[in-house]
Amino acid sequence: MRVAFLIAWRYLFAKKSRNVINYISFISGTIIAFVSLAMVLVLSTFNGIDKLVKELYSSLDAPIEILPIEGSQLLLSDSLAGIITSNANVREISGVLKGQVVLQSGKNQLVAKLVGVDQQFVENTAFLNHINRGGINEFFNPSYRSLILGAGLHYHLKRGFTFPSIEPLVVMNIPKGAKLGANAFGALNKTAFTELGTFTVTADYDLNFAFTSKENYREIFRIHNSHLYSSVYCYLNDNTDLQETKTDLKAALGSDFKIETRAEKNAVLFKTSQSEKWISFSIMFFILVVAAFNIVASLCILVLEKKTDLFVLKVIGMSEQRVSLVFFFQSLLINALGLTIGLFLGVIIVLAQQHIGLLRLEGSVVEFYPVAMQWTDLLLIIGTILAIAVVTFWPVNRLVKRLL
Repeated sequence: MRVAFLIAWRYLFAKKSRNVINYISFISGTIIAFVSLAMVLVLSTFNGIDKLVKELYSSLDAPIEILPIEGSQLLLSDSLAGIITSNANVREISGVLKGQVVLQSGKNQLVAKLVGVDQQFVENTAFLNHINRGGINEFFNPSYRSLILGAGLHYHLKRGFTFPSIEPLVVMNIPKGAKLGANAFGALNKTAFTELGTFTVTADYDLNFAFTSKENYREIFRIHNSHLYSSVYCYLNDNTDLQETKTDLKAALGSDFKIETRAEKNAVLFKTSQSEKWISFSIMFFILVVAAFNIVASLCILVLEKKTDLFVLKVIGMSEQRVSLVFFFQSLLINALGLTIGLFLGVIIVLAQQHIGLLRLEGSVVEFYPVAMQWTDLLLIIGTILAIAVVTFWPVNRLVKRLL
């Protein structure tokens, strides 16, 4: 086996035999290197984007949310709260109120989802980290009607950048239990609010959401029962198994409530991100297949050129299997060298982007383009290219057997 490897090395790197075979092998190895590099960069980029998307879409959500099966509100009684918090994995809970409103600033109007939250929500989510202008002073003051707008809502309402805002922001909504007659506008409740600031998460959040205190929410929607909520956010202890906790809560609460994890709430988005990653991997795999044809061609030409050498090797006692090993190692060397160079450059670039930041993103939620390297991806790349090396040897092996 060592002799076969040395002969393969000699065929690939011999200084005195620079011909078309060597050039085809060089081109094939270069393609393998570039595709390996591209695979590392593309998969790491999709990992980074996937991680960022999950962080952003989860930053204002609880790990587990409990919603009513029927209707739009649930009664968070002391007994229900006790059942939820009795779960050892649940650290804290908070009730959240959600409803549609119309925001008016001057002549500009937009439909938005108003979310009423409490202090526990602010303490257990990344809400404060996403406020890019203004602040939350007086946000929980029950006598001070205030809210924080998504940056997209703020922009399209053409509001100024003085916080607290000087010009009032009118919130229009239909209170709970209001009767809609022929004149629907007569049922509208109009309340002037002060804008304390803006937040930015994603375009979807920024264009659709506004936050206020649950006291202000109840006032404008005329909800007099302080135990009524749209849903209950459950904040869990660190290193908690989400599915296990969900199963336990479902068993404890029965069939009257719907329980969702973060991943389930954004399932389509997360699956789409993963699908894009594997579609990109498939495209690069086909490029590798094209490179494999070049390797097969170069090895077949080499077999025909070294036909005399093959007979000499057989005469001096080398078996047919050992002779075939020469070209197996040749295929392996071309793929392994290209793979090593591509992986090395890819890992260096990804680590540099992670720790130094080679590519900046101006005006984005993150300063540098997100990347995240996973060792499972590297193993997948290595396995794929080595598998191609084995497959490319099969037609060459058949040619060797026919000649011998």
